[in-house]
Amino acid sequence: MLSDLGRALSTPQTAVAALEAYVRSYDYTSRQVAEGWELQLPHRPPLVWPGRRGLGQQSRKFGASTQLYEPVVTALLDFAIDRGDVSTFYDVGASFGYFCFVASARTDKAIASHAFEMLPTYKQATDAMVARYGLGERVRVNQSGLSDVYRGEKDIWFSISKMFEEEPKPEDYRDSFFVRLKMRLKGKGERDKPVRSRVTIDTIDHYGAANAVVPDVIKIDVDGYEAKVLPGAMETLRRHRPVLLLELHREKFIRRFGVSRAEIVRPLFDLGYTCLFMTRHNDLARNEIRAVGPDDPLIMREETDFTIFL
Repeated sequence: MLSDLGRALSTPQTAVAALEAYVRSYDYTSRQVAEGWELQLPHRPPLVWPGRRGLGQQSRKFGASTQLYEPVVTALLDFAIDRGDVSTFYDVGASFGYFCFVASARTDKAIASHAFEMLPTYKQATDAMVARYGLGERVRVNQSGLSDVYRGEKDIWFSISKMFEEEPKPEDYRDSFFVRLKMRLKGKGERDKPVRSRVTIDTIDHYGAANAVVPDVIKIDVDGYEAKVLPGAMETLRRHRPVLLLELHREKFIRRFGVSRAEIVRPLFDLGYTCLFMTRHNDLARNEIRAVGPDDPLIMREETDFTIFL
């Protein structure tokens, strides 16, 4: 487990200094290839994904770019892996499986990843990534949504970046008038219409107990649904203290759950976690790392932000 990491970074100041030094020297490079882009990370084969050519920067210290995926968060995950004893990784909101690759494709460590993704297209993309890089023995892909209560298989509805456990009303999912008008002019007038899919509604606590797997690192990026995911993980967090990589979304994504960003994370502080806040999580060169408490103004700012809880 990562208790050794927590002891080594015994104060917020020590944690900030250690992470800043790691990020400054982090070796993350990309280059254009025939298929689009190739990401090169230490101890892994190159990861290739499609993208428009000629727009990205190719230097190691770069700013935000659509061709360079989550550079700061990638560094955070590698920091936890390199500084702690990591054997199991949970990727909640796995998208196309990128962070499962970051964890489980390492050639110097054997790390099992458990991917949780509700959208069928993203699950298929993750399955394809797992097959392409020969990670079938290391990555388990679950078409499931994690919430606060285990409910088994049920119908859910997706609309753009929102997920609903009950069939939503139009006012719950519709884009603004101007966005709908713009999308209609682009021939995408139905883009916000919900799509129904059948998935397993699970919790981190239930999944870990049912499968006898304890996570050492958990990454959560679920477009505001962290308001539901974290309550379903509190026993795991209390008993095992995994490192938590948490994206906090803007209030417009979470207000439907009747909580604020500060209320979402306060239980983590109550458990004794230290929070390090990324001021620019898409920009390695300009990101600042700050230790924050539950009442820090950064916690409540109206942006999408990334944090690491140690």
